[in-house]
Amino acid sequence: MDPWEPSNERLDWLEQLTTGHGIHTHWMGGSKLDGMAAENPALVEYFFGDRG
Repeated sequence: MDPWEPSNERLDWLEQLTTGHGIHTHWMGGSKLDGMAAENPALVEYFFGDRG
């Protein structure tokens, strides 16, 4: 399953689900993860490459 960009409704759902339980959340969607991977190809290679 690929990461996806949450809708405002999904973000509201997550906030309602976790409010009052001491759980702090931050949703990183697919665009953010793609950008992070592009900035650090060595990390991508480590996790998804051959690892020799």
